[in-house]
Amino acid sequence: LASIFISPFSDEELAPYETSSSPVVDVDQIKNLLTYHRIEAVTEEEAIAQFIEQLKAWQVEYKTKLNKEISLEKLLEEEFFEIINEDGSLTGMIEPRKLVHVDGDLHRDNRMFFINSRLEVLLQWRDATKDMEPSCWGESAGGHLALGDSYLTGALREAREELQVEIDQKRFFRIGLYHDDLRGNKGAWNRSQYERWTYLINTQEENAMVPDVADGIAGIAFKSLSEARALAQAQPELFAKSVRGAFQDEEIYNQLIYSAYLGFYFGGDKELFEQALKQWQKEYKSLLNKDVTREGLLKTEFFLVTDSKGNFLKNKKGNNIIRPRDLAHADGTWHRTAFVLFVNEEGKILIAIRGKNEKKMPSARDASAATNLGLLADDKEAVLKAAEQKLY
Repeated sequence: LASIFISPFSDEELAPYETSSSPVVDVDQIKNLLTYHRIEAVTEEEAIAQFIEQLKAWQVEYKTKLNKEISLEKLLEEEFFEIINEDGSLTGMIEPRKLVHVDGDLHRDNRMFFINSRLEVLLQWRDATKDMEPSCWGESAGGHLALGDSYLTGALREAREELQVEIDQKRFFRIGLYHDDLRGNKGAWNRSQYERWTYLINTQEENAMVPDVADGIAGIAFKSLSEARALAQAQPELFAKSVRGAFQDEEIYNQLIYSAYLGFYFGGDKELFEQALKQWQKEYKSLLNKDVTREGLLKTEFFLVTDSKGNFLKNKKGNNIIRPRDLAHADGTWHRTAFVLFVNEEGKILIAIRGKNEKKMPSARDASAATNLGLLADDKEAVLKAAEQKLY
């Protein structure tokens, strides 16, 4: 014969407590979680009691699905996700992250691409210990939404946590909403609805970035968008599924390029940018007798335009003026080029000999390495690029 006694208690008494069936639990933390977890109950006390029963059920699942013992106290300290319906609406239920990634419950996250004025995208190398997609290139930053987060607030928080970057929302652009369904190691299963974003990162932010190694970021690197795309197509196994998909998707890839040119070189003025695109199309026809699509223009190489002394020219928005490489070479637009001479200890210079099939000055002797600066504004960086590309 057994009896159960439930003792009523006031708000003042709702502090960490212990019963015969459970260890100490933090009632304030339970109250906070109940903000996001719908329970049908008449009183707060009943809701708390029901949630404790839910915690016990999750305890059992930790043991059966994860082979892990966990106390109720520790369970309350776990990360929780809000579960969503297929249409993206909240179900009113939450679940510990580790169980969500075993059960494949649908939840939300963000994926961000940071792009600089050189049209390079920041990629992070995912640590080998990751359950989902280890040892591959992932987005610049990203992560799951915390309880109560919107997609925007979650993205701002993740950029701060992962890279110590405070997002300037004037340079932050939404690309779209996507879905992911991915199996990982140790039974991991990620089903998520995620927002994809582009952030135009400036030089100061770029230099101040500090990746959070503890969060599974093994390293970060900038790669030109064209290089990243080519690599994703040639060696897709080196990229996370969503990154690979973005670079291989023509529409998304064009959006990345468009937003970068628009923000960095046209001050966010779409009308001004569209006028430039149309003008360049006309000039391709008149100067080169060549028809080029708008999308084709976005993928061409651009130069920063200078005066005859090498000073960068500005448009009415105060941004550096750019011009397609083909047009700059067709009408003699001033731009900048870097030449490198390699000199050994004996004072001898390494001379390059141009190929027989070069359009300009075939078979001529040349500098050790040379390159057009393109969108590089820094001379030293251009010199290093020339050396790396031509002489490795």
